[in-house]
Amino acid sequence: MTHKDLPTLSPRQAAVLELLANGYGKRQVATKLRIGERTVDRTIAQAAEQLAIIDPRLAEDLGTVGRIARIVALYTEFYAKPKANLQNSDRDATPLLRLAVRSELDIASDRIQNETQVSVQCLQDEVMQTAHGIIIDDRSPRASVFPKSLEVWSHSPRVKVTHELLVQDEKRPLFQVKFDPPLTQGQRLVYHYSQVTDNYFPMTQADLAMRIANGTYPLKEAFCEKSYSINTPTDHLYLRLNFPTGFAIANECVIVEIGRGGSRDRAEEERIQQCSGFEKTLFARRMSLVLALENPVLLRRYRIRWQPSH
Repeated sequence: MTHKDLPTLSPRQAAVLELLANGYGKRQVATKLRIGERTVDRTIAQAAEQLAIIDPRLAEDLGTVGRIARIVALYTEFYAKPKANLQNSDRDATPLLRLAVRSELDIASDRIQNETQVSVQCLQDEVMQTAHGIIIDDRSPRASVFPKSLEVWSHSPRVKVTHELLVQDEKRPLFQVKFDPPLTQGQRLVYHYSQVTDNYFPMTQADLAMRIANGTYPLKEAFCEKSYSINTPTDHLYLRLNFPTGFAIANECVIVEIGRGGSRDRAEEERIQQCSGFEKTLFARRMSLVLALENPVLLRRYRIRWQPSH
């Protein structure tokens, strides 16, 4: 299908799909465009009806998540324009720009389900693969982030996405995402990965105190922590930690370090506070911590901390 044969998207449809492709949720899209969530839903439904010409599966009952995933894939493949916001020297050194990373962790007492969507743009002539690391600083003997299951996929009609687990280490596993055919300069792609691991977060104050007393916990303060490092230029970062029903937390905060274990970036911490980029929410008795940030700083480590309150 040539570009002249593509259905024409309205300005609102293009604006909604661009934000969805960049990792925004429906509520964030509504806030950003100053429209209601029902308007976002109607816009998505209209776009799905038009884009069914390209992908007839959009006419099937795919569910909300499945339909949005296919629409975003088509928009990214055929409509989105490449961004040009890096200097030439950065482009030479960086194979991919991460337009958005949207990661949600559903935490239970015995496991963590991690669902992540990554939107990338190729900055070099050809990119065949990219790597993802899963790192844990909890040195408790029970602690492990080695995935019990790992799936990687994309709804792209033109690029097949596969993966390979490279480093099978309980503390620092590494997996590689492969693109077939390779991505070419300016090309955009949205892919997803899902993983299940044991829950390595202490769930009670007593468990946390025991680990500290045994010398098997790296933090001297009674905090739990989930960190994310920005090692690739990233436009938008969204991290959400969803805790079990009725589980209470306290003293939540975000600490930003330069590199891994370097000095604190107070200016970035202040920016997060000023833009209300970090919040605690409660819905249906489930507590969540959310970090939503435009242009997270390269080579910074964002550490989300909290304490179990029971």
